Amino acid sequence: MLDTWDAIRYSLPMRPTREELHQLVQHERKLKNRLLLATTRLEEAERERIWAIVAAHDAGLSIRKIAAATGLSRSRIHQLLQPTFKGVWSAAVNFAPLPLLDTKSDQYL
Repeated sequence: MLDTWDAIRYSLPMRPTREELHQLVQHERKLKNRLLLATTRLEEAERERIWAIVAAHDAGLSIRKIAAATGLSRSRIHQLLQPTFKGVWSAAVNFAPLPLLDTKSDQYL
């Protein structure tokens, strides 16, 4: 039979070992790095989409068609094509051209 002290001692949470703490820290570090990588990739994808929108508009594609292709509203396309955005993104497109996709064959030109 357990006396009062044993009952209290067994009801308290166990302190993690040094190895368990180390594993917990490593796991949290991996999760944080994964989140940072996902955030970076998302930002790059958003930037690339804006470059593609500006390039498509500069190539003569209508705002309506751009909106349909991207799933954005026409008003959002208009916002992205405003001079404050367009100047920055047009310059960026000239420095970092993306390969054009032949929509008929799904091959890069």
